[in-house]
Amino acid sequence: MIEEISGDLVQWLRGFYCVAERGSVRQAAIVMGREQPTITRQIKCLEKELGVTLFDRSSGKMRITPEGRILLEKAVSLFEDVKEIRNEFRKQELEYEGKIVIVSTHAIIDSFLPRYI
Repeated sequence: MIEEISGDLVQWLRGFYCVAERGSVRQAAIVMGREQPTITRQIKCLEKELGVTLFDRSSGKMRITPEGRILLEKAVSLFEDVKEIRNEFRKQELEYEGKIVIVSTHAIIDSFLPRYI
């Protein structure tokens, strides 16, 4: 059985990913449409949940740690899997097969239908 996972974990990972990619909480907040304190909180919650430090903050910059690099690889893989799941089911909704037959006069076919076909 799959153990329960907090719904927030995915958002924490998304915030972590954006900071890791941008190298800045400020830039990640802009990209995500969130406030900086929200992104900072997501990363702190993720670090607490996992029991690791994901960024070295000693230089004033957000430098990813070795543990952070491992998590980044796993997060990217997870998001790719989620994207694949979404696309798989969206494809099923959009796959239509069949033949369309349009019966009309020459005037309509020549003047009106070319825009749509």
